[in-house]
Amino acid sequence: MREPVDGKCVLIPHFKSSHYTIYGLNRITGTFDIFDTRRYKGFHITRGQHHEERVEVARRLVAVMKEVYGEEEYNKKNHFDWVALAEKCNYVQTPEQGANECAFYVLKLATILDGEKFVEKIKSKDVSNFSHPFYLITRILF
Repeated sequence: MREPVDGKCVLIPHFKSSHYTIYGLNRITGTFDIFDTRRYKGFHITRGQHHEERVEVARRLVAVMKEVYGEEEYNKKNHFDWVALAEKCNYVQTPEQGANECAFYVLKLATILDGEKFVEKIKSKDVSNFSHPFYLITRILF
């Protein structure tokens, strides 16, 4: 059985203030990545303010992994310090969403990430390039 902490990238969906993003613990690059399709210019909060709880999210995820695998086993795996990496996170360049399209974009981004790069190009502000079944799945989930 493959353990989740052995994967290339652990993706964590994040929802705050009616906006979906993804936090990624990237074991290939050793970064805490944030996939956010919103542009904050002219918005009422900054990108940093929107993601201010990222360190607490990393802290809780590490606590869960230690609980599941045991602290000794978790520490044997030679993990990155995800909490420290969350403090100096990496904002991944993503296509810009249109109004109320964040859920579509974050699901699509999660499906095309290979751990280092997106394996498919998607356009900004254009959900028409998403397949019909994909659209239906996001309508059901969100």
